[in-house]
Amino acid sequence: MAVSVETADAFRAGAPTLLFDSPYVADNTGHASYDVSPDGKKFLMIRNEEGGLTELRVVLNFAEELKALALRR
Repeated sequence: MAVSVETADAFRAGAPTLLFDSPYVADNTGHASYDVSPDGKKFLMIRNEEGGLTELRVVLNFAEELKALALRR
C-alpha cells in the first residue's frame, strides 16, 4: 500500500492505494520478503509462480569441497 503525505502546515495522510497485487513470497514469520532501492524508487520482490519450488539443493561443507577441488588442479 502507498499513502501520500503532506507535512507543510500539519501532517496529513492521503487515502491508501494498492501498489502490488500478486502472490509474493513471505518469510517464515509471514511478512513479505522485499527490499527497497537506496533511492526509494524501486522494489525487489520474489513472486510466487505456479508450481512453486521443484528442487532445492543444499551443499554441506562447501568450503572443504572447494578446497579439495582446488588442490586437484
